[in-house]
Amino acid sequence: MVILQSSSGNADFASYAGGTTGSLQFNTSTRITSLATDPTNTALADISSAASIGTASVADAFNVRSLRTDSNINGTDAGDVLQIANGGLILNGTATPPVIGGVTPFTLRFGTAANALTEAFVFVRGGQAGNSVITAGIQAADFTKFGAGSLLINGTGNQMAPRPTPRCATSSSTTARSRSPAPPACPRPPSPAFLPESRPSTSSS
Repeated sequence: MVILQSSSGNADFASYAGGTTGSLQFNTSTRITSLATDPTNTALADISSAASIGTASVADAFNVRSLRTDSNINGTDAGDVLQIANGGLILNGTATPPVIGGVTPFTLRFGTAANALTEAFVFVRGGQAGNSVITAGIQAADFTKFGAGSLLINGTGNQMAPRPTPRCATSSSTTARSRSPAPPACPRPPSPAFLPESRPSTSSS
């Protein structure tokens, strides 16, 4: 995710313009300002007034490329899912910081599917009168928050994709005939700490 920040402190998505010199410019991808219908993951969602996902009594699964908001976003049903394909979320606003899923929580998924999660990159601008809040249930492979503002995560059912346990070599797990690169050696356990031996005090007569 690449962002540019204006003099007001609000941030926007940017893209790299090639050429002989190369430069950053505000992202010119298609933008949508409503979540009433599925924007598809080629569009940037740019929300500047309170928004709800889809329609009631339907478990909506909507997709956006990235999401920028200075306003509240709610589900219409607890089964709603909003997927941010590239993991980019910008939380702008000053007087009333945005709340994501505060009235009707939903699933906020960073990635394109439950088995295709990506890292969440969440920017919170400074100068907000309080915390930006995510009450929606987060699904992500990892989570990075940046920006000067404060972020409160108070939802339930948050999930981070499991990471594989690093392997290490022990004397019983290595063989001379193995041609694959050997994994790093297992770290030695720390040596126990000992206190200096106490000795009875002696006094001269």
